[in-house]
Amino acid sequence: MIIYGTGLFNRRDHSLVRNTCPSCGRAGYQKSYACSRFFTLYWIPVIPLGKYKITTECPHCKNALGMPYRKWSKLRKTELAKAVANYEAAPSDEAAANEALGAIAGLQSRPSLLRVGPALRSHFGRNAAMMARLADAYSFLCMDKQADETFLHAVSLSHDPDIATQANAHIEQQSLPKPKPPHRLLQSLPVLIVPAVLLFGFASFAQKAANSGIEEGYVLNGLNEGYTVRLNGGTVALRPNQRIRTELLVYGENVIEPTPDHPFIVAERFSVDVPWYRRAFAKPVVIVNPDRAGLIAWERTGYAYPSPPDNSHQVEIASGRPAYVYDGIDFPFQPFPATIDVSSSGAVKYRTRVSELRDLSPQQVANLFMERKDTASLQGYLRARLQANDDTLQAVFLGSRFLPREEFLGLARARLASRPTRVQWHRAYQSLMQHMPEGHNLESEYRELARSAPNDSQLTYLFARVIEDADERRTTLERALAMPDPAGYAAHALAYYHLLEGDYKRAVAYSEEAHRLEPDNQQFRALRHSVWYGSGDLAAIERETEGLLAAETPSYTDFHQHVHRLARLGQVERAKEEIRQFMQKREKDGPLSPRDRTQGVAYLESALGLAARDKAAYSASIAGIDTPLWNFQKAALNGDLEGALRIANMPESPLGLLDRLTLYVLLVQGSRPAMAEAQLAQAVAAMKDGGPDLRRWSQWLRGGDAPDARTATQACEDVDHHYVYLLALAQKHPVQAPGYLKRARLIHHRDTFYSLALGSLLVTESSALTQ
Repeated sequence: MIIYGTGLFNRRDHSLVRNTCPSCGRAGYQKSYACSRFFTLYWIPVIPLGKYKITTECPHCKNALGMPYRKWSKLRKTELAKAVANYEAAPSDEAAANEALGAIAGLQSRPSLLRVGPALRSHFGRNAAMMARLADAYSFLCMDKQADETFLHAVSLSHDPDIATQANAHIEQQSLPKPKPPHRLLQSLPVLIVPAVLLFGFASFAQKAANSGIEEGYVLNGLNEGYTVRLNGGTVALRPNQRIRTELLVYGENVIEPTPDHPFIVAERFSVDVPWYRRAFAKPVVIVNPDRAGLIAWERTGYAYPSPPDNSHQVEIASGRPAYVYDGIDFPFQPFPATIDVSSSGAVKYRTRVSELRDLSPQQVANLFMERKDTASLQGYLRARLQANDDTLQAVFLGSRFLPREEFLGLARARLASRPTRVQWHRAYQSLMQHMPEGHNLESEYRELARSAPNDSQLTYLFARVIEDADERRTTLERALAMPDPAGYAAHALAYYHLLEGDYKRAVAYSEEAHRLEPDNQQFRALRHSVWYGSGDLAAIERETEGLLAAETPSYTDFHQHVHRLARLGQVERAKEEIRQFMQKREKDGPLSPRDRTQGVAYLESALGLAARDKAAYSASIAGIDTPLWNFQKAALNGDLEGALRIANMPESPLGLLDRLTLYVLLVQGSRPAMAEAQLAQAVAAMKDGGPDLRRWSQWLRGGDAPDARTATQACEDVDHHYVYLLALAQKHPVQAPGYLKRARLIHHRDTFYSLALGSLLVTESSALTQ
């Protein structure tokens, strides 16, 4: 199929000539005209190539002869004028006469023929051949009156049959139908197609360039509460976690303003800087998040045949800003298509999308940003949630950890006088101030607060939290719990206190009371599971978590604990079958690579080794997991301290605080004091960045005054792994070691890698941990 070429359009200055077509051999009328020559695309004139002169065009076969119009015009001005002038200078010269007739006929100049024709008849009136040539010129230019007269004169002068034949042909051709010229406007319409398209395109461009509105504009509510906000003078009402499309956004400056009912929205100005001449082609996606607590995900993925490279998918998460501007987004708030058309060469085609992340807890958000080392975005997210009065435990405590200290204290102090008491803010404030020089009056401060409201159970509980003496703290908590409107946190704190005392019976009773008072508090639920572990009531946890396998997306961690509980309850075969079903469910959610499947099964089966308290079984189950952290565990369990040290000393070692404390204990037990101190130093450095309790532990483990066993036991927030800290303290302070070891054995209740690795120190006369 020919899709491009050249064509003749906009025909004008039509005339007729008589000629024999050199292509089809037909004699008769032919067209002569001026026109415009175009480069064509699908027969549509696109690019003008200049004017053209068609000297003859056969109406039957459409064969046409011609030349550029400039050349035609030049020939008429030079060659024709020269030939006519030469003849007029020598009117009796037959050669000059023939040259003039040839130029006149070839260049189709009727005025010139009218000018020289009488002179030719005057000087060559007795020359039959010259008269026949003159008559033929008249006939070629369709000057029939002159042609008739001249042919009659030529025939009368000679009996030459050729002249008679020419005369008869002239007479016959006069009767042939004359081709009509095309309609002037209609035959020119194709020429207008491209200008019309260009005009339309320019008009569209001008309209878009002049239009200040943004097509892909969205407003996003990142909070669990609805609010209204003013955007460029218009009011937008948003339901909780809603995203809506808006036409209020413009290029240039945009203004966000709070409404009186929702003052936590901060007035902001932001710009969408796209030059006017690019607006017709630009399609920015602009997302306004007035509360600044939304999570925006930008993703790029690659498509290739037969499969894209492993690094073709990229994700960036952002939060904490009032507006986000993205260019070149293929799928705004849409999923990526499963397939697209790509080249068979293997070249990668990339596509992008933006979306909001929902249903993530503040802790999950913190994990996302910390993996990316993006503290600024995390601070913006937490700042937004806290300014919007998010009083949840995770948001407040993460704010106390990641926001600048003075900024968070300013937010907290503004809320301490609120009633009802905002417990989480007080708890975070206390934790931040405790053990700091300016926090030395914290106990007296809260003693006065409790006295000012003697029946406020929440304030009494908060006072109990900052009491140094463990016994006074316990009696104050009991008093808070006995008040008319008891605080659930008072019961929770008493459960924690008795758990650390090793009194699991009382711990269970108080955790049940805390759950009764606040059944939706996940912190209470987690502690209740810990006291059930301590009391040995694993069946109670299973009853509460029943249906975990049927959950839409059960996590590996939750299912690992479930498998452990089943095995401890003597249901090993059921645990193995549920592992198989769990992996099948994972496969349905998305294909797993052989490596991921092997590691997933190994991780879950390691729970069976934990339940049996068997180092060898646990180590064998994780043998197929080849990652630095798991390799560390295998080395530690197999007594390969050199291998464990190599992993611990890697440039970017995966070991956490508990891993280093465990390695420290093992190195001390293995009589490697210098290496042990190096690991302890790194653990202590990590503790300094933690909460007040960890900072106290960093002082004790650095070699400061050793606390008594009960004080040390009551000074830790990691209830499930507190025994690891106590075992480390026993190595640092050998004189007090018996008391620390006794407490560690008393409060140890969870089977973990750490309990397997440190099992020799946890053995008592009444229970033995398999070595």
